[in-house]
Amino acid sequence: MSLIITTYVREGIVLSSDSRLSVDNASKGINSITQTDSHHKTFVTNNGVGISTCGTAGIKSVPLSGFIESFISEDLGDSDDKVEEVVDKLILYFKDLDSTLNTTFHVAGYDEEEVEIQSIDARKNNDKDSKKIKKIKIQKVFFVNIKNNIKRDVIKNKGAQNTLYHGHATVMDKLLNTVNVNVVGKAPVALPFNGIAYNFFTLQDAIDFNRYAIKTTIDTMRFELVYKTVGGPIDVLVIKPNEVKWVSKKELT
Repeated sequence: MSLIITTYVREGIVLSSDSRLSVDNASKGINSITQTDSHHKTFVTNNGVGISTCGTAGIKSVPLSGFIESFISEDLGDSDDKVEEVVDKLILYFKDLDSTLNTTFHVAGYDEEEVEIQSIDARKNNDKDSKKIKKIKIQKVFFVNIKNNIKRDVIKNKGAQNTLYHGHATVMDKLLNTVNVNVVGKAPVALPFNGIAYNFFTLQDAIDFNRYAIKTTIDTMRFELVYKTVGGPIDVLVIKPNEVKWVSKKELT
């Protein structure tokens, strides 16, 4: 199943994922066999757009990671596509391979846009004709699901700070939402929930929060009577307006 999480703050965007690949053996009635803990689920294009994936992790019994790497190298190459253009190409690529693919993607990065600005002195003097063109970087985060034909632009308000997670989200749903506890003979009681102060997150907080989300899910599943579908190393990719950095990434040994 996997768990992917993307947290965006003013300083940058953090994409993270676990590394477990689980498979089912329908002929033997076995579900969620851990096949490997070295599956790549977070990627970056040559022009700095991040892609994370969860859900159906293979096509015709071949891991999805190889298809994503082929998409990046062959279909995108060194193109300077905007984030939404990468999204549209990604959808077409996987629709062509398998339109029923129940796979989710997070696609995130920065687009360069031109805006008109005035100097402080011009604004003081109400000089409307002294505008200049300035290039700025705009954060973009998209949620995509191939099977359900979903493409959603997540950031509606410029400067917003928040998080987006998909996959095996049960543990995070319990932590990040109000939970009711059943009490014998009484109405369900809501446990106190204080919320998460996303608006005050720094970039380091976003990195730590993503790690916390995935590690807490892994540790909780270890003790629960559930299929262990999240596990292995945690990959963390940071995208800033003018820099892309892997904070942690699996390497071949």
